[in-house]
Amino acid sequence: MILTKQLKNMMKQINKKKIWIMAAIVILMVFFDQLSKHLITARKDSLPLIVIDNFFTLDYVKNTGASFGMMQGNNSLLIWLSFIILGLLFYFHDHLPKKSSVFFPFIVAGTIGNLIDRIRNGFVVDFLDVYFRSYHWPTFNLADSSIVVGVVGLIILFILEEKEQKDNRND
Repeated sequence: MILTKQLKNMMKQINKKKIWIMAAIVILMVFFDQLSKHLITARKDSLPLIVIDNFFTLDYVKNTGASFGMMQGNNSLLIWLSFIILGLLFYFHDHLPKKSSVFFPFIVAGTIGNLIDRIRNGFVVDFLDVYFRSYHWPTFNLADSSIVVGVVGLIILFILEEKEQKDNRND
């Protein structure tokens, strides 16, 4: 009985530490996202700036939609969707595999970073412009990159866990 109580207390301490680490990661990621957007906005008159010829440019783009130019001009809807997504992320976080905690802060930070822009500006500042010859990727920002890393990481994690479960069933 005493051992069980000590184990529960230890798990609470670990969970608190994990939450603080995740919160610190989110705060840092949002800070750097907002800082980068501030610096680009302050220098927008001197943009575009070619960083790597025929591949990478810094630019200033007002994005009133979601990724890949979808839902242009629907800022209010996108604000509400962001809040709903954040709510669902926090609600389902405890139901996800423990390993998913690595990717959770990326998605949360990216969503918050773009949400701040939508509320403050009525649009999201995009500035990373990647292209190769005639192929041009839509301009994006650090928050978008953060979301992509988080989502792709979760997808890979789910695929690997599904494979592991399948292998364990076959053993």
